[in-house]
Amino acid sequence: MLSPRPADSSAQASIIVGTLVPNVGNTANGLVLAGQDIAKTGFTYPALGYAPRFGGAWDVKGNQRLVVRGATGLFFDRPPVNSIYGTTSNPPKSQNVTVRYGNLQDISTAGLTTVAPPAITVFTYENDLPTSFQWNLGVQAALPFTSAVDVSYTGQHSYNTQNTVNLNSIDLGAAFVDDDEEPSRHRMHDGMVETKYPIVNRVS
Repeated sequence: MLSPRPADSSAQASIIVGTLVPNVGNTANGLVLAGQDIAKTGFTYPALGYAPRFGGAWDVKGNQRLVVRGATGLFFDRPPVNSIYGTTSNPPKSQNVTVRYGNLQDISTAGLTTVAPPAITVFTYENDLPTSFQWNLGVQAALPFTSAVDVSYTGQHSYNTQNTVNLNSIDLGAAFVDDDEEPSRHRMHDGMVETKYPIVNRVS
């Protein structure tokens, strides 16, 4: 059972701060659901990727005492599906509704119902495969007493990798602005809280 005792007006005012105004605006404005005029997955990746790899070794003296080895290749990473799981709770498919001062049997007519701003997860529709170009070059030399020395250089260059950021965070220091009592009004997108977006790192 929910508490049937209503709060006074000042308490109610503090409760509704930061919640959505009923019947105003559209929280799903600009959002496109997967499968509606787009791919049912909500994103696309290339079906095939060309990943050549080469390697070789050179026995310098022909007696396997001094060998030079090298290799290079292009590698693809599995797209991180964890980045899109949050899209299943985007509006209008999901809402965060709080009901106060009522009973479960008449919950639809409870005294105070508030809807919290949604946190949305967005994803780039057309993507390239996360790619890593790697290379190595090494020298192995045989030493006395059945020992050996190995000196190698390795490197890698990656691009099209992803990192999730919040596009709708409150600006640093907004709570200390004198002319505004509600810091959340400093968000870029009104009516929403977090907007998680996986940015693509073209080079790393």
